[in-house]
Amino acid sequence: MSESFRFSVRVYYEDTDAGGVVYHATYLHYAERARTEFLRTNGIEQRVMREAENFAFMVRRCTVDYRAPALLDDALEVLTRFTFARGAVLKAVQEVVRHGESKPLVVIDLVIAGVNERGRPVRLPQKIRDMVSENNENKELWRDV
Repeated sequence: MSESFRFSVRVYYEDTDAGGVVYHATYLHYAERARTEFLRTNGIEQRVMREAENFAFMVRRCTVDYRAPALLDDALEVLTRFTFARGAVLKAVQEVVRHGESKPLVVIDLVIAGVNERGRPVRLPQKIRDMVSENNENKELWRDV
């Protein structure tokens, strides 16, 4: 995945099942943290948006492709790329890889909606649309949202 934000994470005992393999839902926690840090490094704080702009993110669709297991004590990187922003919709692709490797263990495709406090769709703030277009030269067009 080119031009991705990298977020490092270590697999701890609490992240695994009895066999020392990362529990499937744990990858969603890693992905959430990575998206939050990506936004933060671009000057976007979710708490501030919620309080000042009545705007929050809500995952609308999430597809997870588990390709190989991560294990206890592995050093992982979550690669995050926002690929599309229009209206109230944001699309992201995230890959979890072992540190120093390129082959993804897990690939996560997300459709994220901008919502207000009632969960109603709200147009993405301009700063988010700008961030996506600045970080993604290949503007992906897609209809399946």
